[in-house]
Amino acid sequence: MNDILFGNNNGAVVKRLAKKRMNAGRSRNVFAVLAIILTTVLFATFFSVCGGFLDQAKQIEQLQFGTAHASVKYLSAQQYAALEHSDLKKEISYTRLVGTAINSELSKLPTEVRYTEEMSARSFVCYPTTGNLPQNENELATSTLVLDALGVPHELNAVIHLSISVDGAYYDKDFVLSGYWDGYNLAAAQEAWISRSYADAIAPEAVQPYSQTGKYAGLYCADINFAHSRNIEEQLTALCNDAGLDAGQPNSVNPVYHSVLSQGKVDFTVILAVIALLGTILLTGYLIIYNLFYISVTQDVHFFGLLRTIGASGRQLKGIVRKQALCLAMIGLPFGLLIGYGIGRLLMPFVLTQTNVTDTGIYHINPLVLLFAALFSLLTTYISSIRPCRYAAKIPAIEAVRYSGDHSGIKAASKKTRKATPLSMAIQNLKRSRKKAVLVILSLTLSLVLLNITYTAINGFDLQGYIKQYAVADFYVTDFSVRNYGYGDKNLAGISDNFLAEMNELPGLENSANIYAKDIHYTVSNELVSRFQDRFVGNPSVATEQFISSQSTTAVIYGIEPSIKDKVTLTAGEWNDEKWLSGEYAIVDDFFYSGMMEGGGGSPLYQIGDSIVLTDEAGNEHAYTVMGVGHLNYNLDAQYSSDLGLTIILPAQSYGALYGDTQPLCTIFNVDDPNTENAENWISDYCTTVENNLTYISHRVYEQEFESDKATYSVVGGILTVILAMIGLLNFVNAIATSILSRQTELAMLGAIGMSRKQTKLMLIYESLAYIAFAVLLTATFGTGMCYLVCTNLISNVWAFVYHFTLTPVALCMPFLVMIAVAVPLAFNRGINKRSIVERLREVQ
Repeated sequence: MNDILFGNNNGAVVKRLAKKRMNAGRSRNVFAVLAIILTTVLFATFFSVCGGFLDQAKQIEQLQFGTAHASVKYLSAQQYAALEHSDLKKEISYTRLVGTAINSELSKLPTEVRYTEEMSARSFVCYPTTGNLPQNENELATSTLVLDALGVPHELNAVIHLSISVDGAYYDKDFVLSGYWDGYNLAAAQEAWISRSYADAIAPEAVQPYSQTGKYAGLYCADINFAHSRNIEEQLTALCNDAGLDAGQPNSVNPVYHSVLSQGKVDFTVILAVIALLGTILLTGYLIIYNLFYISVTQDVHFFGLLRTIGASGRQLKGIVRKQALCLAMIGLPFGLLIGYGIGRLLMPFVLTQTNVTDTGIYHINPLVLLFAALFSLLTTYISSIRPCRYAAKIPAIEAVRYSGDHSGIKAASKKTRKATPLSMAIQNLKRSRKKAVLVILSLTLSLVLLNITYTAINGFDLQGYIKQYAVADFYVTDFSVRNYGYGDKNLAGISDNFLAEMNELPGLENSANIYAKDIHYTVSNELVSRFQDRFVGNPSVATEQFISSQSTTAVIYGIEPSIKDKVTLTAGEWNDEKWLSGEYAIVDDFFYSGMMEGGGGSPLYQIGDSIVLTDEAGNEHAYTVMGVGHLNYNLDAQYSSDLGLTIILPAQSYGALYGDTQPLCTIFNVDDPNTENAENWISDYCTTVENNLTYISHRVYEQEFESDKATYSVVGGILTVILAMIGLLNFVNAIATSILSRQTELAMLGAIGMSRKQTKLMLIYESLAYIAFAVLLTATFGTGMCYLVCTNLISNVWAFVYHFTLTPVALCMPFLVMIAVAVPLAFNRGINKRSIVERLREVQ
């Protein structure tokens, strides 16, 4: 102890004291370790889900765009050779276009036929995991999705019959399966690799580029990797220039390497949401860990006071507390990380259903993300120990000796003597430790409020409201390509007369309607170009510059029947039935009106009152007046746009006058309730066996989506609630236990002056029940208001939701909470009472 007295290097002594103090308080250490485990579980779950989410996004991009840094498409053999000989790339490989598979079984599964080198096959994430790439002329490798569609078993040397279209020429051949890999629905197209010898036979290598021949067969598509992934666009430009390629040669940087930060497109809403969630977890962890250390320090006041009397400095007392915190953190971290990682993996599929990131079914969570969870957990533990450390450092020696657990500074309001009862004494105990009581009550209340919000949200999910919000009719039918994400060519006229004829014969058919669509290359007047230029002087974008130079854009023209008008949302102007039915008016929309490009909120193109001139199939011009600005329901449109995103909505008769009798983009129809099941069975069979290019959405589909989404909210909300509930209960149990242990002297003295053990038990039980009562009261008042605000202002904005007041989960928890409130004080008091009053008084003297 001389080191402490004279302030010398006493690190070893501090470590030894911290260790001995930990050994002396093993029961409370258990609570501290559990608190750190739960806090670490929250962080590990959060970072695991975030890490898995980012990995899913990367997987999606790789499935769509491959893994190579960049690509150059549609090259002749000589152009590819020039790229290959350049020293400005690290490695290069190619696929060679052959054609497309046109088997009827593949109508809903676009499949390209190519020859590939190994590196490109790996870049496409289409390298055989079983077997090899084709070597012989009769060999073929493809994905399991293609095999399943063709009814071919996943076995090497299985026979595959493939029909191939090669720039208008058709070939049929039986291949032998040389290799296969797991297919992904996310890919824009499946790949069928053939041998070089067969590629040479039906699609010889191109000696001229596509710009000169207009044919794809035999063209090279190069996949390129550079020495590093920085400034890929600049490296690609330099490589193309070095190879002597034309400026118009199609090339692109892989979007996988265009990170959000590198593009300067930071979604601050997402960042704020992440910060808010991290802050909530920090606060939750801080509340419990701080409370545990604070109670621990107050329980050790006598110990710290004795150290102060023999010369220990405040810094040394801080060191003792901080080393205890660090040791406990090291014990709890591994368990918390392991549990959190497991929960994160469990939550991944549920979380992905509520995001725009498609679920690949393959979950990779980089273990390095757990490093961040560990760092944040350690940070929380450190922050939580700061104030207890300061408190320990400032304990006066004399005050410490006199300390009895009452440090609130509360003094008697009067000298009037009142009868002491177990209930009144329990209330006084809460008053004199207000800070501790507030922390425990808030922790319990937070758990109950979150449980109530989760229960209210899940039970408020309204199926009929969900269907009304998302369904445009009982049944919606369109061509598969329209709703297939990433599909290149959309069939905007896929509804056949045969389908419409059979639909009209359905029993119980109430009504139906068609939507027509056509994409056109649209030339605008000089007046509009001038207006456009005036708007963007000094601030052009790529899209605006292209429009100004070409004076044209791609537009989608819609024709809608009168019953569809309620599916059009107007953002400017007013609907006028008389004008609309005259066939002389139109509704417009574009990126500018939608706020998706510069100058959002208004458009320099067509405005209300302007005249739009469209040309019919015979070359005659038709003028329409802009009646309003608006858009068709997303579930009814072509689900794509290009250039300036210009859409023009016309009455069906005006559309017919322009483009004649065309097939619909989609059809919607309603059937009366008794015949809904029959219609569901008919359309399912028709889209599977008669016209398998068609796809449909019905109430049954929406019901399945509803149940899936509801399950997601239930699982995610339930797990978070359980974790927070455990934290709240742990805080509560620890508060009661340490309160009893730290007041052993007081309880012994009360026993010495005549207070019976029964009265002591009642006092402790009442004190414990008071925590529960206040938490329930806060939940029923402020918590109910918070539940209402969250459900009506947050959940209802993203979900079909009907609010219903309820305290059912609180009522269900009450018996369990009361049982704990009674059992905990009885258990710890029983342990204390194993020793006599005299023994306990001697122990503290």
